[in-house]
Amino acid sequence: MLRHLAIAASLLQHALALPQAGITAAPSPVVWVTVDASGSAQTVRPAVITTEGHLATVSNAPSALISTATYTLSPSGRASTYTGRAPVASATGTGGSLAGVFPACDTDVGPVEPFCLPKSGSELYPGKTYYITWSPSYFPTPNLQLALHVNYSTTGTGFTSAPLPASQGFYAWTIPADFLASRGNPAPTRYDITFALAYADDATPADNDFERRVGPTVYVTAAPPAAGEDTAGGGGGEGGATRSVVGIAVPVVIVAVLALLGAACAVSWRRTGHMPFAGVVMRRRSAAGGGGAATGDNKSETNVGIQLTDRDSWSPTGRTAGRNVFREEVERQARLG
Repeated sequence: MLRHLAIAASLLQHALALPQAGITAAPSPVVWVTVDASGSAQTVRPAVITTEGHLATVSNAPSALISTATYTLSPSGRASTYTGRAPVASATGTGGSLAGVFPACDTDVGPVEPFCLPKSGSELYPGKTYYITWSPSYFPTPNLQLALHVNYSTTGTGFTSAPLPASQGFYAWTIPADFLASRGNPAPTRYDITFALAYADDATPADNDFERRVGPTVYVTAAPPAAGEDTAGGGGGEGGATRSVVGIAVPVVIVAVLALLGAACAVSWRRTGHMPFAGVVMRRRSAAGGGGAATGDNKSETNVGIQLTDRDSWSPTGRTAGRNVFREEVERQARLG
């Protein structure tokens, strides 16, 4: 009996030591690199500690490096979706600064070794600085000197960086703002770029025996307009958008106000014989017998000295109750003269 109990206890202890269903280990914190304005880099390795019974990460990577989203890539010229961390890393410093952050490329090597970023099929924009990253552990020694080749796939030309140690793990490439404009006339809207690393292979006895590791192919394309940018011209950003709205709204308001004034004048003229317009109040005499604001001499007056008469009084045959209105008007004008 005691022997059976001992065997059961041993089995239970062994079972408890096995991984339990539903329990998953937390992913390791992302190792990241911070770059200062001059391009000097420092690797940050976060640590997980226990504080008051809770796990906490010290020096965790910025959220932009560890958050996931869905991106569109074109690794073979055809668009496809990719879900994960950002496929590119760009400097965030201004005025030519190389400052920024990117995930360290020590273990997260992509399908084109030893490169990590940018991923194949990514879109890069002129005027920005991007980090081309690779894994230093891929090379036999950290001090191995290598050069980054940036090849323009369309023409077969490009440029080569100055020698740099494999341990550096990245190269900050600033794409000229006129990159597309300088590629031809008319300027292309999309241009293929392929990266490669070249280094001397000291393991072979032959002199000048260079190895070349071809990396990802990416696309330099025209940058989309920033949020609020006035794409129709007249300035960019929020200022351009505001000017565009004002330029449309002001004429519309003016036309609407003039239309309302015109309608109000027409209604007032028809109903009361008064028409306010440009500071001049015009009054007309009632055709039914000179009522309203007409003066006794059968003339209407304005505040600027303009005299108007009804159209009937100017008719050579116009008569009212046996009176010769035309003759009376001539005599009145003679007396005034």
